[in-house]
Amino acid sequence: KDASHTRFEHSLGVAHLSRKMVEHFQRLQEKRARRRSGPGLLDDPASVSGIFSAFDSPEAQIDSRDVTCVSLGGLVHDLGHGPFSHMFEDFVNSVRVEQGLPSFAT
Repeated sequence: KDASHTRFEHSLGVAHLSRKMVEHFQRLQEKRARRRSGPGLLDDPASVSGIFSAFDSPEAQIDSRDVTCVSLGGLVHDLGHGPFSHMFEDFVNSVRVEQGLPSFAT
């Protein structure tokens, strides 16, 4: 069967992966909060996991709204593209140049 990959499928995939990523970070925060009472790898600032210490501040806590916003961001991240994406941008730039207007950066 032929493979297909539409912008819609791409956006659904990005939304799904974005949600999985932020949920993973949320679980790391919860794990750190549970283990903060005793020594462990997640509490050692010198460990690789110590890089997540920025997640400890109250304002950085990931909640369900954050998960929804990141997922929606993944879903709509391509909305600004014109039809046929970069091919259309090249066409628009060529028309702008013909009309004496500067081209858009691509």
